Amino acid sequence: MTHAIILGLIQGLSEFWPISSSGHLIITRDILGWADQGTLFDAALGLGTALALVAAFWGDWVKLIKAGFSGPKSEDKKMFWWIIIASIPAGIAGLYLKGDAERYMRQPLTVAFDLAAFGLLLGLSERWGTRAHRC
Repeated sequence: MTHAIILGLIQGLSEFWPISSSGHLIITRDILGWADQGTLFDAALGLGTALALVAAFWGDWVKLIKAGFSGPKSEDKKMFWWIIIASIPAGIAGLYLKGDAERYMRQPLTVAFDLAAFGLLLGLSERWGTRAHRC
C-alpha cells in the first residue's frame, strides 16, 4: 500500500513537468529496491492522471471536440485535429513495439539514459528557441 501511495504521488507530481513520469516510477522502484510494479499498475496511475485532467479541463475538452466536428475553421478546430494527428505515431509505435517496449524500455539503465538524453534535448531546444526569438 505504501508503494502505491508513493508511486501515485510521483506520477501525479511529475506528470505536469516536461519529464517522464513513467520513467521516474521505474527509477524510483529501482532505487528503493522494489519489485517491478508492471505496466498495468503504471497504466492505472496514468489513467488516474488522465481522468483528473479530463475532469479539471472538462469545459475545454467539450469546446475542442465541438469545434473539431463542426463549424468553420478556428484555432480550436485546428488544435483538435493537431492533437488527433500527433497521437497517431504514438499509437502505431505502441502497437508495433508492444513486446519489445515492455522488455527493454522498463530497464532502469535504459530509462536513466533516455531521461538524460531527452533532458539534454529539451535544454538545447530551450536555448536555441530563446536565441532565435531574440533576433
